[in-house]
Amino acid sequence: QLLVSAGAPPFESLPLEGQALALLWCIVGPLSYIKSRIGGKVADLGLILYGLVEVAGAGVIRFGDGYQVGDLDPFVNAVVVQGVVALAWLYSSKKESDGIEAE
Repeated sequence: QLLVSAGAPPFESLPLEGQALALLWCIVGPLSYIKSRIGGKVADLGLILYGLVEVAGAGVIRFGDGYQVGDLDPFVNAVVVQGVVALAWLYSSKKESDGIEAE
């Protein structure tokens, strides 16, 4: 339903490539969470991968043929959300490095 609310057709109406992208998005989310439990660079890569898949998927929805204009632009929303995630990551990494330097 989330993809439909973003303007994409229902899953069963998507072409094979669209269904594959939707499945990839659903798989990458839990994988990113698992990578976050590992920590370090692995967690960072999981976060980056999820962000790229989300923005790419939103771009396909927005700029594809089946986009139904709604109140919200899925591509802009995805870019803004990933921008907030990047800022939160920068903030937390700065806090961690400040904590290490203080010791």
